Parts: sequence; structure tokens; C-alpha cells
Amino acid sequence: MATNFKGKPREVNALNTYLKLIRAADSTRTILNTFLVEHGLTENQFNVLDVLYNLGPINQKIIGTKL
Repeated sequence: MATNFKGKPREVNALNTYLKLIRAADSTRTILNTFLVEHGLTENQFNVLDVLYNLGPINQKIIGTKL
């Protein structure tokens, strides 16, 4: 769905692209949250697991700075 914004073609294209990105991010977040609920995790818990998976064993202080 395009916007009704009447501006220069470049501005209209930029706004439409931004709106599509926002909608895609919202869809992705909805899918992720559904997955997390099914597995009993919060988004923050998942983020900690992601940091640990990618960086290996690290202490809480480093986890905090990475998040």
C-alpha cells in the first residue's frame, strides 16, 4: 500500500521504501515473538543466548555491553 504523500518522486519513493521496511520489520518481530512464546523465552533471553552462541563463554559484564 503506497502513501498519498504528494512530493518529489524521490521523496515519495523514499517514504514508500521506509514504510515497507517498517512493515517487514513488524512482520518479522511478530513471527519471532510467536516462536519465543512457544519456547518459553523472552526477547531479552533470546538475545543473551544469541550473544553466547556467537561469542562463546563470557561473563555477565561483557554480555551487558554487547546487548
